[in-house]
Amino acid sequence: MKKILVPIDGSKHSFKALDKAKVLAEAFNSEVIVMNVVSDLIAVNVDYKIDIISQNIAMGEQLLDSVKEAFKDSPVKLTTLYKVGDVAKEIVEKAEKEDVDLIVMGSRGLGVISRTFLGSISHKVINNTDKSVLVVK
Repeated sequence: MKKILVPIDGSKHSFKALDKAKVLAEAFNSEVIVMNVVSDLIAVNVDYKIDIISQNIAMGEQLLDSVKEAFKDSPVKLTTLYKVGDVAKEIVEKAEKEDVDLIVMGSRGLGVISRTFLGSISHKVINNTDKSVLVVK
């Protein structure tokens, strides 16, 4: 297990997944890639859509900064990034591009309303990748 991808959204479930990934990475000397995906599927007026995405990117950057802080004393090689797009699709594409060995993600995230309409992100990732996925409850 050389590379682990951890998508996070700031929810308690995503932080539990991050903690699990950190333990695994330290045990197996793995690289960890932490990503935050800002959804571009915001059903609002186009004039406000750019402002909302920009605010979400700023929050994502703060979230990733807190991840860097949490890993500062760890020997694990850490990479952080954010993307804007379809959340599940971006996760699957990053996993493929980086040829990760494992995706570790929370069972639930912050998107209660979007999950109701679009289905769970973890479910979509599991069904659209050939990578192993660990879903942390």
